[in-house]
Amino acid sequence: ALDFAGISITLYYDDIQKNKNRTVMNTSIKDAQMSFKTNKRIKERVEALAIATRRSKTFVLEEAVTAYLNYNEWQIKGVMEGIEDAKAGRVTPIKDVIAEWEAELENCPD
Repeated sequence: ALDFAGISITLYYDDIQKNKNRTVMNTSIKDAQMSFKTNKRIKERVEALAIATRRSKTFVLEEAVTAYLNYNEWQIKGVMEGIEDAKAGRVTPIKDVIAEWEAELENCPD
């Protein structure tokens, strides 16, 4: 778990990487209920996707929320690791970064 702005965040990035070719969501375990308000268009889109895929609205919403969390947790983890690297002095001088980019550009086909 990472501490981000005083909030403890448990990251599942390693699990995602190990299982990236299959859906990791376990829909058989229901231990919490959430509710929220959204606009009418999003509700209609969820309902339409549920009908088109022959899935429940709950399944569609779980998939959407899981995808959002996976992406953002991964991103926050990267930011937090970058901050820790900077604090520890594990940085690359900007002139070295620019030189590397310029070398890459020279090797790119037109």
